[in-house]
Amino acid sequence: MTSHSHVDGKTTVQELMNSVTGFRDSRDWRKHDTPRNLASSICIEAAELLEHFQWKTDEQTAEMLRSPEKLAGISDELADVVIYCLGFSEILGIDVSNAVQTKLQKNAVKYPVLRRHKAEGPLERDSRKRKADLAPPPFGDRVSH
Repeated sequence: MTSHSHVDGKTTVQELMNSVTGFRDSRDWRKHDTPRNLASSICIEAAELLEHFQWKTDEQTAEMLRSPEKLAGISDELADVVIYCLGFSEILGIDVSNAVQTKLQKNAVKYPVLRRHKAEGPLERDSRKRKADLAPPPFGDRVSH
């Protein structure tokens, strides 16, 4: 699914950050932006985003996404998540671009690109071993935090 707008290719993270903080500051809401409040708000808005997909099959989701009204509602919830994430990063002094690039580098090491066999199609590594590596431990072996 691609965006019909070209704004993403022109707007910087800093410009978005400035818009978010300008909106917040013009309403004197900064006093409410604690790390806990913002982390909670990110989770709440992410749950509202998830509600659009709850209990839907892939086919029902595909049909839903053909509706401009439904897609607009999903876009609003995604925007809420991003707005709170940008506010969170501003409050904590986290450079979003650096954080994303650093995390992608860590993920590249943790999850290397796997080559595919031309004849078979599945991943070169033994898929059963890969699934076992990614599967959570049996219930009794889980460590609580």
